[in-house]
Amino acid sequence: MTETIEDRKQFNLNRAAQACAVVVAGGLVMHASACAKNARAYVFFGPSGAGKSSAMDHSPDAIVLSEEAVALECINGVWHARGLPYAGDARFEKKSDVSYPVAGIYRLHHATANRRLPMSKAAAAQALLTVPAGDFVELMPRVFAAAAKIAEDVVCFELHLRNDESFWEVL
Repeated sequence: MTETIEDRKQFNLNRAAQACAVVVAGGLVMHASACAKNARAYVFFGPSGAGKSSAMDHSPDAIVLSEEAVALECINGVWHARGLPYAGDARFEKKSDVSYPVAGIYRLHHATANRRLPMSKAAAAQALLTVPAGDFVELMPRVFAAAAKIAEDVVCFELHLRNDESFWEVL
């Protein structure tokens, strides 16, 4: 079946509405990838080309939540990650729409050796604000509050990674 322009518009509208609902409820939507291993979510973010999709490609035993748009939501005091609709995610065999408790949030950097460095809460909050997905100008105070709360509650790291699945050894 060929996708039409109207199909794409409807898809984008649906994703924008879901993202807006996440922000209104106190969560954050990130341009990020995420997967679940051992019933915990691992969220990866960074600029275009940082390795978000590669991290998913190098996670063969993980369940992919998304390689493009990730919602972070606080459920009963625990931050969870789930994927938002993204057509590119259909390429993964193990795909889930379920949310998982967040094990960690990782800002990616290409490197020749794998290394995980903790981020300060202030650096994490600032980094999280560089990647919101969507244009929520009127909701920015909520976005700022969510980023600060996530940085306070969830461990965030700088992850220097090789372009293979060996990065899992340092997580």
